[in-house]
Amino acid sequence: MNTAGRFRLFRPIAIEITLTLLLLNGTPASTNADELSAQIFAGQIATIDRDWNYRRTAYQYFARPPLLAIPFFVAGRRESGDVVRVPDWHVDERRSKCFPKLPTIDLKRVALPTVAMSNGKQLDGAFSASVAKIAELATQADYSSDFQVSLSFADAQIDEVSEGELSRAYNHSACPFLQPALGGRFDGEHALLGTVIWGRKDLLFVFRRERTGSADAGLVAKLTALLHLSAHVAASDSETTSLRVEESVATPIAFRPMFISYTDFLRRYRDIEKGLDSEIDHILSSAADAKSVAVAVRGRPEFTEKPQDILSAFVSGNLYPAYKLDETRKARYFRYVGALYVASLINARYQ
Repeated sequence: MNTAGRFRLFRPIAIEITLTLLLLNGTPASTNADELSAQIFAGQIATIDRDWNYRRTAYQYFARPPLLAIPFFVAGRRESGDVVRVPDWHVDERRSKCFPKLPTIDLKRVALPTVAMSNGKQLDGAFSASVAKIAELATQADYSSDFQVSLSFADAQIDEVSEGELSRAYNHSACPFLQPALGGRFDGEHALLGTVIWGRKDLLFVFRRERTGSADAGLVAKLTALLHLSAHVAASDSETTSLRVEESVATPIAFRPMFISYTDFLRRYRDIEKGLDSEIDHILSSAADAKSVAVAVRGRPEFTEKPQDILSAFVSGNLYPAYKLDETRKARYFRYVGALYVASLINARYQ
């Protein structure tokens, strides 16, 4: 079998994962392995009903300059020069095969901003445990169920490769299907990673005591057991206690494709100039739950494309090196694509 034929066989069966294929009662509509888990960074399971707010937050976070990246929601090792498939960004071919002459990866440290969350809703979907479960745990330990949280990424590093390095290191005989991408066009089923951002998720919870003498140790133990991550007291006084929950190792958290679709960029930017990006942002930010989003976008074809079509258009057609586009316009474009994708997942869930 030739390489192109083999790659077509790997096209995702439906949309992304169970997120878009749940029945209204929440039971999975399929048992396909690629559709059964929405692994958010650390690899825990969530559904679009619970994780849509976190997804929106992640897309907005990584869209800002100088990051200008797309978050990974499925755990796994990726490197610059890897070929990934749309829309789950699983690796189909490694850089070592397609670009064997690339130099050894040189990770560069970078400081990533902290996201302050006024409540835990934006965190829903980041872990297997829901915000409601964390609130219940806090109440059991004599803390208020209303807590604050901030998200940052420790040990952040960037793995980056240039267009010229890829061209010089390209092994045509090993990966002939990549030739069109390097020439300015691609199939919409794959993307070539130009930059991979690594980081270790670090969350700071602030809980308010319901009574004096609440036992910090009990809350630490409960939170560690619930989230399966290390928790420890960062600060404590008579009114509040701050708990830090962090991953032990850095993992790939976001990426920039080497090329994005200039065709799609121009098309989406026409919508942005009409204010559609602000409109979909408002719908997502003001909605009480996922179903409210579905109701708000119903009958709006500009907000209800098929999820896979949105990401396929992002990396297909006439390609252009992502780094060459104006940063301000690119940030709005990345943010708009992310908002559309989240809205489309919700719409598919409630159709």
